[in-house]
Amino acid sequence: REYLRAMADVASGRDEPVTTAAVAEHLERKPSSLSPARDSLLKKGLVFSAQRGHIAFTVPHFGRYLLSQD
Repeated sequence: REYLRAMADVASGRDEPVTTAAVAEHLERKPSSLSPARDSLLKKGLVFSAQRGHIAFTVPHFGRYLLSQD
């Protein structure tokens, strides 16, 4: 959940890929420490790797939904 929320924050709720480095910076962690979380989300089909070093939601407007849940 933390990783998904960070993705939404970095993208400001827009439906566009974000860099994995930006997500790690937002969470104040090293990108390599987030690999297990990212891999789990990929396997569950919640996110996809748009290109090397980038990640995006598979469901349209999911980031906007997450931001509205506060």
